[in-house]
Amino acid sequence: MKGSIFGIALIVVVAFGGLFVIQQRRAARAPDHRLHVVTTILPLYVFTKNIAGNVADVSNLVPPGTELHDYAMSPSDAAAIVEADVVVKNGYGLDDFVDTVVANNSRANHTAKIVDAGSLVDSTKPGLGASSPDGSFSVSPEKSLGTKHANPHIWVNPAYAVHMVESIRNGLMQADPKNASSYAVNTENYLERLLAVDAKFRVATRNFKDPIYVAEEPSMTYLASEYGLIEAAVVSGSPEASLSPRDMSEIIKLMKENRITVIFKNRTSAAPSVASIAKDAKAKVYDFDAFESGDTGVDLYERVMEKNLETLIRAFK
Repeated sequence: MKGSIFGIALIVVVAFGGLFVIQQRRAARAPDHRLHVVTTILPLYVFTKNIAGNVADVSNLVPPGTELHDYAMSPSDAAAIVEADVVVKNGYGLDDFVDTVVANNSRANHTAKIVDAGSLVDSTKPGLGASSPDGSFSVSPEKSLGTKHANPHIWVNPAYAVHMVESIRNGLMQADPKNASSYAVNTENYLERLLAVDAKFRVATRNFKDPIYVAEEPSMTYLASEYGLIEAAVVSGSPEASLSPRDMSEIIKLMKENRITVIFKNRTSAAPSVASIAKDAKAKVYDFDAFESGDTGVDLYERVMEKNLETLIRAFK
């Protein structure tokens, strides 16, 4: 994933016809006066939809089925941010551009409230690099995400997902106090489901023997830190980053020396570098779903993460 998935944001949406786009969006909005919430990425949409239920209108910037790597912000998307009552962002360098869009287009009668879903996540825990939780491995051939920049994949850790949902709940309750009780009840019900996912991970990973692996991207790092897995190396910090022959040789050497036979790649990635490393290191490649694209069902997070758990069980049984 890129450090920021949206590239250069449209800062002043009223320029170049942006005002007309905003007026069109106002006309198209439902006249029921519900809170209008815009989320930046699919995980946040699913979290927010479960919290909001039918009380608020929730929409997402990235279209269903679209990979984050392929998304580019449009003037209509920028207008959606400006016109929203609440904008839910992930933070951790992924979508912080929304702060600038909102600040540069605030008006006397309307300024979108920004909710940082990652604000309750303890970023002091391991997970910002390619090292293992105990520090026994520190190979990090990538030069961008996971070393110089914060890793934004906090939602992949079910325990962190719980904190993200709590942050979103708090933001919606503040923005829409008359419906606070509905948000609270919906959140309580959803947290029961997320905690059940977390419990399944804790039970299953407790029985793993030597759960050491190499990853294509740092999307699993927080999950590994939470459940006792060892991320020995990350092949690339982002899909756009190239891997030098020296870096590839270093990873292969590490895998052979430490008998690492598991590599995880992004579910939608062709990953030619991963295939080459796996062949030379005599390792098996498994698909991991970082929950960056998919349908918009309210149970999507549970489905994706339970499938990921099945993958982990196959890899480390």
